[in-house]
Amino acid sequence: MNENKVEDRSQLLIVDSADARLARAVLRWYQWDTRIGKWREAGRSAAALGRRGITANKREGDDCTPIGLFSMGEGFGTLPAPMPSRGLPYTVVDEHDYWVDDPESSDYNQWVRCESEPTQRWSSYERLAIEPYAYAAVIRYNEHPIVAGQGSAIFLHVWGGPDSSSAGCVTVPMEVVRELLQWMDPDCRTAIAIGTAQDLKHLVPWYRSESER
Repeated sequence: MNENKVEDRSQLLIVDSADARLARAVLRWYQWDTRIGKWREAGRSAAALGRRGITANKREGDDCTPIGLFSMGEGFGTLPAPMPSRGLPYTVVDEHDYWVDDPESSDYNQWVRCESEPTQRWSSYERLAIEPYAYAAVIRYNEHPIVAGQGSAIFLHVWGGPDSSSAGCVTVPMEVVRELLQWMDPDCRTAIAIGTAQDLKHLVPWYRSESER
């Protein structure tokens, strides 16, 4: 299967940005309905993105959300896994869980357990046991291979409100993250497409953007 093809998947999240310079977007999620041979919308929500919008040339520390089609990874959070779920792997994080955003480290853009002093290992890192990650899921950006400096720690997680923004993640209300963690099914190879209407025409040809509705 091709990681960059929507056709190889049966669950899809679409982040529709009206303006690449802004943090506002709409998140819709779809399930492939084998009975009718079509994608069926399963839900929608307002979303907040990177404070500098979205970009196809993501760089570490640019405060932008990456444009593209990416696989969804495992769930995590400070709260117990929401039940029932479709089997999405989920880890309850604590004070020893970090995501490394130090481009000079061999651990760059990876989740690492560390029980020693983190500043002795990395010049930059993100603690995972924080309030915005009450519920979260990994967006598998900059993998296979990991390229130093091209961005790290891109997640779907709880927002700070409709007027908030992030350092590059996709953020939505807590109840939406919870619902998506229950909905996502590893067997469906769930993906997320992020972009403007023009980007989405290439990433998801059948999708009609907000501006076309």
